[in-house]
Amino acid sequence: MVELEAVVGAVLINPDALDEIGWMESKHFYLHTHRWIWDAILVVRGAGNVPDFITVRDALDNANQLSEIGGAAYLVQLL
Repeated sequence: MVELEAVVGAVLINPDALDEIGWMESKHFYLHTHRWIWDAILVVRGAGNVPDFITVRDALDNANQLSEIGGAAYLVQLL
């Protein structure tokens, strides 16, 4: 497993990057918080939406995981 904060941040900044790294799964991340963020990104994309800061934040909030990852402030930090 690897820790790839930059991967998560890159997708939040440029959702088109997901086309290149969409093969990754949450199991590739060491920290469970990054797994949740990655899963939220994939959920947003799977629903046909753009996985950006707002949509991923909302997906994490809907899953009751936003506060567990450190809130929206942590997502901003990844940017």
